[in-house]
Amino acid sequence: MSHTAQDWPSGAAVLQFPHTTRDGRSVQDAPAASWQRVLDEVAAEGFDHVDLTDSRLRPGDLSPARPAELSRTLKECGLGVSAISVTRRSVIDPDPGTAAANADYLLRSLDAAAELGTTLVCAGLHRSLTDRDCLRRVLAVKLPAVAAARAEAGQDRTEGVRP
Repeated sequence: MSHTAQDWPSGAAVLQFPHTTRDGRSVQDAPAASWQRVLDEVAAEGFDHVDLTDSRLRPGDLSPARPAELSRTLKECGLGVSAISVTRRSVIDPDPGTAAANADYLLRSLDAAAELGTTLVCAGLHRSLTDRDCLRRVLAVKLPAVAAARAEAGQDRTEGVRP
């Protein structure tokens, strides 16, 4: 779909909002009403989408019922999801165990993106790409391997994930 300047979707990041509630709870575990207060503020500024930055709320780590709750809250606020941004979880971490855990988290974030109706997940690498083929290897080898392991365990909802 082509957009014009008049109908181009505008998304706001939520980095400026605290990752804890007033009573000290993690936003991750907060009730939907807490999410709604922030999302209402974003919508009131004229945005129609939000970038769910995982330093505040990790859609890929929500319990099974919560993505639907988040989706309802977003709809009530009149917002779509422009992207889910995965930060500080590098799939090219030098430690293979950390890289694998981060790749699995990225795949859970892709699952959440599909459930929330967005097609964009931004992955922060947070490492130097010293080898020009490094990223291609990550996308061609690591993510499909994690996806295959998840599918084998009956956890795959990311059909069509490709490098």
